[in-house]
Amino acid sequence: LKDLFDSKQLITDVSGSGNNWAVGHKVYGCRYREKIVEKLRRAAEQCDCLQCFFVIHSMGGGTGSGLGTFVLNVLEEEFPEVCRFVTSVYPSAEDDVITSPYNSVLAMKELTEHADCVLPIENQALVEIVNKIHHLTNSGNSRISVKQSSLVSSNKGCVKGAEKPFDTMNNIVATLLLHLTSSARFEGSLNMDLNEISMNLVPFPQLHYLTSSLTPLYSL
Repeated sequence: LKDLFDSKQLITDVSGSGNNWAVGHKVYGCRYREKIVEKLRRAAEQCDCLQCFFVIHSMGGGTGSGLGTFVLNVLEEEFPEVCRFVTSVYPSAEDDVITSPYNSVLAMKELTEHADCVLPIENQALVEIVNKIHHLTNSGNSRISVKQSSLVSSNKGCVKGAEKPFDTMNNIVATLLLHLTSSARFEGSLNMDLNEISMNLVPFPQLHYLTSSLTPLYSL
């Protein structure tokens, strides 16, 4: 990721939040609030047309759920007119973090109150998608055409270097988000800005949880 993001915009710490939402939200959030605001303003000043903020975080851990929703609150306070799109990765039922259900519930309260659009993604669903496509790829059935080097059937995808266990799952989520923003990033007759997504798909302010889907998976 160091090649994708400006190193001057990174905020790091030596430890996590101990899988505790309150530590991430109340302790680390308050401690780094000024730094977070400074980085956000610097990034916003470089934009010619700021349409929205994308917040990508996990719901099971303490830092992702706690500090992630704290950043969402800061965005609402500092940039109230800019839409806030959130992609939240929900833990599976077999998650090894015992506090993940509590972290998810506390984070969802913040998402309901402060986000404009939420695209929930479940870890277990990603695992099942990957396992199903790998099974189809290796089944030898000639009637099923799945590209061997596609983002889903290959762990590497477009990433150079050694394969990593979660590359395939990450590729699915990345492709989903790329397709979501393609109409704003490329010219065309169907161009629209990202604000129209929330205008057309969110009937009431707090009913902003959208079903994330991607089809066809076989052609990726």
